[in-house]
Amino acid sequence: MTTDQTPPPRTNGASATPPSSTPAESNLGSGGFSAREGTILGERYLLERFLGEGGMGAVYQGVHVHMKKRVAVKMLHPEMGRIPEVVARFEREAMAAANIDHPNVAAATDFGKLPEGGFYLVLEFIDGESLTERIDGLSRRGQRLSLRQVVHVARQIVLALVRAHGLGIVHRDLKPDNVMLVEKDGDRDFVKVLDFGIAKVPVGDPAFDAGPKSAKAQPLTRAGMIYGTPEYMAPEQALGEEIDARADLYALGIMLHEMLAGKRPFEAENKALLLGMHVTTKAPSIAYQAPDRILPAPLVALIDGCLEKAPSARPDSAAALLAVFDDLLAEPGILVDQTREVPLTLGSEPALSFRESLGSARTVVARVAEDPALSSPDSPALKPRNGQTKLSPLLLGIPVAGLAALLVFALAATSSHKKQHIVDGGGADAAPLAVVDPAFADVDAAAELAKTGDAKGAIALLKKKPISSGDAGRGYRLLASLQASAGNGKGAIDAAEKAVAATASLAGDGSFLTALEPIGSTQDAGDLVQFITLHPTPSGLDLVYRLSIVKGPGANAAWNVLATGAFDEKMSPALRIAVNLRKLGVSCKTKDFVIAAKDDGDARALPFLEKMTTVRTTGKSGFLGLGKGTDYLACLHKEPLVDDAIRAIKGRDPDAGSAPSKP
Repeated sequence: MTTDQTPPPRTNGASATPPSSTPAESNLGSGGFSAREGTILGERYLLERFLGEGGMGAVYQGVHVHMKKRVAVKMLHPEMGRIPEVVARFEREAMAAANIDHPNVAAATDFGKLPEGGFYLVLEFIDGESLTERIDGLSRRGQRLSLRQVVHVARQIVLALVRAHGLGIVHRDLKPDNVMLVEKDGDRDFVKVLDFGIAKVPVGDPAFDAGPKSAKAQPLTRAGMIYGTPEYMAPEQALGEEIDARADLYALGIMLHEMLAGKRPFEAENKALLLGMHVTTKAPSIAYQAPDRILPAPLVALIDGCLEKAPSARPDSAAALLAVFDDLLAEPGILVDQTREVPLTLGSEPALSFRESLGSARTVVARVAEDPALSSPDSPALKPRNGQTKLSPLLLGIPVAGLAALLVFALAATSSHKKQHIVDGGGADAAPLAVVDPAFADVDAAAELAKTGDAKGAIALLKKKPISSGDAGRGYRLLASLQASAGNGKGAIDAAEKAVAATASLAGDGSFLTALEPIGSTQDAGDLVQFITLHPTPSGLDLVYRLSIVKGPGANAAWNVLATGAFDEKMSPALRIAVNLRKLGVSCKTKDFVIAAKDDGDARALPFLEKMTTVRTTGKSGFLGLGKGTDYLACLHKEPLVDDAIRAIKGRDPDAGSAPSKP
């Protein structure tokens, strides 16, 4: 991984839709009004250049004819201007952006209705590139934003949120597309937050009394309605529940994952599945999304805290995030990019909560200052080499308890003839970090203890010291199995993640997955489902199915994952048949799967096939309605399709019985 410091800016010209091909004419008003380049709106704004068009309207680069100031002008399409709620949202964007009045928010300066009936919104002209464009551009070059850039950009977004939330405004659609990076006063990463079109604004609040009547006349955020972008949507927002400022903090947590790791914590083409993951699936820690980057503990805690499912478990406010960012930026040495070429191992990052992380950056630096061995210029951890100052791991924001584990990474890297690098903006490599000789957990001894039945002793031995990279696969596999048997679901999943990171084939190892199955009867069952769906294999999805048919905390989450169809291609043929028979119910829609069951079905299909053996009638017929009616499963009963499938399955497995068939 390399980090970016000074990427070339890209001009998209406006705080709105990106440019597209220029039309000869855009009919954006009603009553025959035609907006085109050269048109003057309201005797004030000259439309100079068409920039782009979307479903709601179009955007032009314009200029105030009297003040000669460049502006961006949004105009509603004629059909949109006839929808009261759309117009109200257009006005709402003007109200929100105008009242926030903050350097990191694209300002709205005017809103108008033309005599012909068209609506337009005048915005600050933004000349730069979106955060999405920056992330994608770097990704194409095999790069990511540097750690300092990420914190610098995020801090400015938070400053905008502090101001907006202080006015009772919740953005509700915070995402990289709505963050522009511009050059200002030598800062090439100056942030402008855009698009408050679906913002939640306190209707009736005195601060907005001067706003347009239509925007105040109706609540536009009714309970049960969902607004926003699925990839960045907080669980309560996805459920259509009442939201507050903490929904924006959740979206920021997603964005921080994307900036640091180059990917979001949840990815799915199916939007319904994606929303379901936000609601039911625990977000993976950023420490494991970006395993090659060494991240300050306060930053890890902040990001993980933002992605808690319950709003009450997230940071209380944007101001709380600002305090952490300020601490990180204030102390030299904390935001230095470091990469590792060894897998992230359990215990290598401190399990810090967000609240515990508040002020921890200052605490860590204070520890260094108080320790003569660390603060001395002659300290091996700080001694310059090859012209660069080497940094103690403590300066990365990692508490003393995490120091030994950090050194494990350096030792493992050097022992395998790999270096752990400090990367600056130009990608220059520093010398390897100074290391000591730490002791590793004795996996063989732990395995022997487990064989004698001393599970607690084995767990204690595996957790007492770090597990070496060479033993990571079997060590974490053993730890995950022991933790699952002990009922510690979270500990088991954490260990399982490390085991799979070290040995990818474990994701499809049936015996390993079976050892994790006890987690399905605990409150951490949803985490087990998430773990499997992050590493989908036929064996893993078989386990998800078993969880879905037994009464337990994870049954609904497990079935919802299977029923979406998103993992059909990862299932074995037999499981795909059973899932679709269960999903489609007793109907002719199952015919293809009934036929397939004859060759590929197994015992899991039997409960659903047996329900189809009896005649199902649509109603009575004949004289006085006394007839037998019509068999609506005639499509299956004309030929013995169902009976043939049942006989074939039982022939392959004489002991096959009727498995539970919970819908």
